[in-house]
Amino acid sequence: MGYRSDVALAVAIPSMKTMLEVLSVYRMHPNVQKENLLEDYWQLKMPEMELHNGDKQPICVLFYKVDDIKWYDGYEDVEGMSHINTVCKQFAEERGDEFDYAYWFVRIGEQEDDIETVGDYTDTDIGHEMFSCLQDIIWVTREVQTDDNLPDVSDALTKSFAQTVTA
Repeated sequence: MGYRSDVALAVAIPSMKTMLEVLSVYRMHPNVQKENLLEDYWQLKMPEMELHNGDKQPICVLFYKVDDIKWYDGYEDVEGMSHINTVCKQFAEERGDEFDYAYWFVRIGEQEDDIETVGDYTDTDIGHEMFSCLQDIIWVTREVQTDDNLPDVSDALTKSFAQTVTA
């Protein structure tokens, strides 16, 4: 079966035009093509981001979420998914102040202390705000689970308690 994780990954870019440019470069990566990642796994969302001055602005968010996956470095699909951050960094280096992005990755493994997060963004107001927006979209929690198949004897407890109180 192997070790499995729950994974969420998102990239935010302020405009659809720029997002499409980034995706055209991302699509050229061999693992993205081989695994058909862009068409089969990513979703494009358009949430509104609240700016520091109170205004709201729509942003483009490329979003991926999967539960119970083998997420290992070296796997072609994992390398392909992670490559989106490399493409964004390249755009930021080449375009300077003309390009803003934010990247947020969360992986929760089977063991309680196995939580990995990676964040990256352009060091601008919009980069910071988009990163905050991504953290509002993807956050880390641990759920408390119980065995629902245990016999329930609550009625017996209630009856016993009622008899004690009335006696």
